[in-house]
Amino acid sequence: MPPGKLPNNKRVPRSTGRNIRIMTTDDHGNSVWCESNLEFMHIVRTRQRLPGAEIVSQPERIEFQDEDEKRHTYVPDFKITPPGEQSQIHEVGLEMRRSDPRISQREQAARKHYHAADTEYIVSTDRSLPNPTEWANIQVQYSFRAPSSAEPAAVETVIELLTDQSPQALSDLVNAASSISGVPSGRVVSTICHLLWKRKLATSPDTLMFVHGQISRKSKVWIVSGG
Repeated sequence: MPPGKLPNNKRVPRSTGRNIRIMTTDDHGNSVWCESNLEFMHIVRTRQRLPGAEIVSQPERIEFQDEDEKRHTYVPDFKITPPGEQSQIHEVGLEMRRSDPRISQREQAARKHYHAADTEYIVSTDRSLPNPTEWANIQVQYSFRAPSSAEPAAVETVIELLTDQSPQALSDLVNAASSISGVPSGRVVSTICHLLWKRKLATSPDTLMFVHGQISRKSKVWIVSGG
């Protein structure tokens, strides 16, 4: 699909008055529709964890019968194809809704359908997706996903300072890396955020990196083994 071209959705995302519509892209520039913040969160996390994956929203329509033999159609949220791997079908929703008979029957039908098609069917909910603190940190990192966010001299210095794999306070790391490399502290911050996005570095999912626009004194980062 050419970059910027609208996806050939099997169901057109629409507003119900209670949901939202978000247009984003995958790593190839293909347009991806999201109908909730949870779906957007799932796509951003997918782009971080599966770089280069092709993502298609509302990819296909399947039919099934419920327990009363009534016919229904179901369009899953996303088809995600990691590089060199088989496609996966993803559904995103609230955990509390999975106990709804309509939702549970739909999920059972989808699992049966995709098992027969030898395709992995994955359901993600607010319980398995990032908590609010982790999501706030990921959004910061997402803002610095572009390679241009990383200053080569700062990358080298930050990695050297973290080679013992011990967690270091983010504020101390920024100051030390800036002093050693001569790179302005703002560029060091963007470099660290890029390395976090690339999962070369890690930080706690339960501690905010920034509070009121300032580096949190509690925030620590460390190098990822094998990253």
